[in-house]
Amino acid sequence: MKKLLCALSLFLNIAMLYARTIPCEGLYTGHLQGIATDGKHIFWSFTTTLVKTDMEGKLVKKVQVPRHSGDPCLLNGKLYIPVNRGKFNKPKGASKDSIEVYDAETLELRKTVEIPECDHGAGAIGTFQNHIWLTGGLPDDAPCNIILEFTEELEFVKRHECQGYTKMGIQTMKRMRGLWWCGVYDKPASFVCDDNFTVLVRNPVYLAVGMAELPDGTILVARTKRQPNPDNPDKKLWSGRILTATYDEQNKTIVLDKQ
Repeated sequence: MKKLLCALSLFLNIAMLYARTIPCEGLYTGHLQGIATDGKHIFWSFTTTLVKTDMEGKLVKKVQVPRHSGDPCLLNGKLYIPVNRGKFNKPKGASKDSIEVYDAETLELRKTVEIPECDHGAGAIGTFQNHIWLTGGLPDDAPCNIILEFTEELEFVKRHECQGYTKMGIQTMKRMRGLWWCGVYDKPASFVCDDNFTVLVRNPVYLAVGMAELPDGTILVARTKRQPNPDNPDKKLWSGRILTATYDEQNKTIVLDKQ
């Protein structure tokens, strides 16, 4: 009985730890584009600043990154971040895309790889089966979203089509619970795909500024807010925070925890 009570106490402590808001320490000049986690740290991409915190949101390290740095993902100790130095959501040729690869421990830039296969602005990225999967902007007249598959070393593998149009393409993309989750600036605010990128469910939950999953299955959903600069009230800065959530398997949706 004593062991059972200790186990129950540990479980409740873990639940209390994650069923809350995790604020990112600091304010930044760009809004939050996405998050990633290794279960020990959280990585926050604030458009021009890459931030590493502990699981409480306390700052560990931050570095300046190129504008416009998007949604990050982690693979084998490396942090991959898509960057578009051109325009989003325009016909082919207006964007200038690359993937920046950082050391997840130090946040030092390891390499920059240009991605000419991306047509309308790189913005969202995920990892699955040791490959990198990239998507991003979309012009108004585009028939579908495009997902690009690369090896870990960023060698191009294949171009995939994801049925249907979403306004300004896909902002965030993560592989969770055996499915692809995509956050968009549209209504519904997110959708779920299978491995053929066939849309299975469209959801109202807002995932466009970041999502991730912890080893224990807790889902992290990011939020960002524009607010006055405490040193100059005439200018604005951005904050970030994370809400915890669970997975509703029957409806293939994310349910935010009561904070």
